[in-house]
Amino acid sequence: MEFWKKMEALEEEAKQSKSSAKWMEIGYHYWTMGAQKALEAIERAYLLYNGPRYLEKVRREILFHGLSTIGAPNFRHGGYIHKVRFLPNGYILSASEDKTLRLWNPIGHEEIRFSGHKGSILSFDFHWDSMRLVSGSEDKTCKVWDMKTGQEIYTLQGHEDVVSSVSFSSDGTLILSGSEDGTARVYRASQGEILLKFEKHPEAITAVALSADGKLAASGDWDGNCLLWVVENGKVGQSLAGHKGMIQSLRFSPNKRFLLTACADGMIRLFDCATGKEVRHFKGHKDSVEEANFSPDGSKILSGSLDRTFCIWDTTTGKVLKRMETDHPIHSLSLNPSGNLVVTCGEGPELQIWSLAHEKEISRATGHAGMVIRLKAKGFLASLGTEDSCKLWDPASGEEKANFAWPKSGVKDLDIAPRHDRIAIASRDHRVRVVNLEDHKVLTRFEEHKGPVLSLAFHPRLYRIASGDETGFLAIWDSETGIPSAATEIGMGAIHSIAFFPSGDLMVLGCEKKGCVVLDSQSGADFIRFLGHHHSGVRHVRVLADEKILSISADGQIFLWDGGTEEVYGEYKLEDHKITDIETMNHSMLVLATEEGELLFWNPEKQEILHCHNLGEPILSLAYYEKYQELYCGLANGCIRRLSPFDQW
Repeated sequence: MEFWKKMEALEEEAKQSKSSAKWMEIGYHYWTMGAQKALEAIERAYLLYNGPRYLEKVRREILFHGLSTIGAPNFRHGGYIHKVRFLPNGYILSASEDKTLRLWNPIGHEEIRFSGHKGSILSFDFHWDSMRLVSGSEDKTCKVWDMKTGQEIYTLQGHEDVVSSVSFSSDGTLILSGSEDGTARVYRASQGEILLKFEKHPEAITAVALSADGKLAASGDWDGNCLLWVVENGKVGQSLAGHKGMIQSLRFSPNKRFLLTACADGMIRLFDCATGKEVRHFKGHKDSVEEANFSPDGSKILSGSLDRTFCIWDTTTGKVLKRMETDHPIHSLSLNPSGNLVVTCGEGPELQIWSLAHEKEISRATGHAGMVIRLKAKGFLASLGTEDSCKLWDPASGEEKANFAWPKSGVKDLDIAPRHDRIAIASRDHRVRVVNLEDHKVLTRFEEHKGPVLSLAFHPRLYRIASGDETGFLAIWDSETGIPSAATEIGMGAIHSIAFFPSGDLMVLGCEKKGCVVLDSQSGADFIRFLGHHHSGVRHVRVLADEKILSISADGQIFLWDGGTEEVYGEYKLEDHKITDIETMNHSMLVLATEEGELLFWNPEKQEILHCHNLGEPILSLAYYEKYQELYCGLANGCIRRLSPFDQW
């Protein structure tokens, strides 16, 4: 509740000030809660105040990318997914044979897990106003949940077989369940009290639905029998004929006049609830239609089938407006509130997200099979994965451009040459490989290290590389020939990080023996100064635009140094955080990645954390692409997350 109060106050302030920057702040906060809210806030800013050009750019980016993930959001259960729905706020709810329901935000972070069923969950429905959720399971029970907390409120008992389908009335007062025991039951939602037991089906009930006013119920069974009946007394009003297979799903239209049925015979039918007559059928699927839903205004119908396609139909004409092919049978699907994305589930543990505008899947895991341990962005995006591969990406589209693999090499670090025509990769096999990006061949191999190579960096203007290993050996060499110009034992333990000064004349090393060393970058032997106030090994070093040095040690201690005098400008200690990477943004902002999944936006001048953003997954690497003003985060799940610019940055 505190979040929403804060948003209301910010919006009121933005209306009074008519400041586009204030609207951007609102957009940022909403974005942390989900992409749909961000889009709405940014569009308000654009339409009301026609803000600066960067505002329009951000709006276009969010509209185009939808889900800002290179690789894939982690919409993954521990088993086969039976049911999926978009919620009104753009979040996604799914039910699985792993006995859980899960609530996901639009970028793939699991927000809430609903646990308590003892069998596979086959169906669910929700009432948005009361924030309650009902689920039906193979354990023969229904459970009612608090959607805000994930806590179970109560269990509905009574069925003697699998509960195959459940439905809420639109006012949230009634719950309808259908079971393979051949009965449907009506419950009072407030207390779970059973009001009616419906026993008119000769076979197992496979689908149920409640009309918007809660007065009429529909139920379908294995044999294709579909009945409309009065909720108050169970009296059958209409028997809907024409089905030649199992009824897979039932939906009442928003205007309460029609019932939509999806059947295993491959047909979708629309019935008039008053007369029971078929108004229209929708023919086009070549296998069982597992689910069919109305769009919010009832003008369109979305259907998914075992034939591996989903279709959007015109409700009035019955014509197919769009057909999209997938690589999996579709068991459940849902349209997002904006009408531009469809989520599907098939015969597996993952959800798929599809862009209707671009007619393609945007959630397939094309990232790394292992953890993304290093990122660099200079002209393009390069990433390293623990499966010993290096991938190159187009930052604008997220498309993978190249993939280099060196099995069992133990890749550790990479950098991109100043002219963006080659990359260097450091490995635990004591080698550094330089790859020519014109022909994708290894140009040189540097093999003179005495231990696993942990760090490297290109000179800011030359093709010279500095690389450091686990033994404390430093080499400076020509990436064209592999010939070293300097090689020396630093004597400070493992060299974890290397950074050049902007001029290229000096460089700084972060070492295991609790300090940083500033060296002449040509000889590598002339110690300029030692920065040694750390209490544990230095894991990360960066040289800022003004030649201040930032160093972070394993214990979370941060120092900001004057690169020319050894003077300490500031000291900061991060408690309860393990820093995995750091990146500079806009020459003034630093971003710290943590193993706990948090991004910490740090102002080095003020020496304070300005903002914290949780990605819900360990963040192992960072890269800032200055051209697009975008931050990329390498995650432990193999995905790369792209974060758009907002005014706090």
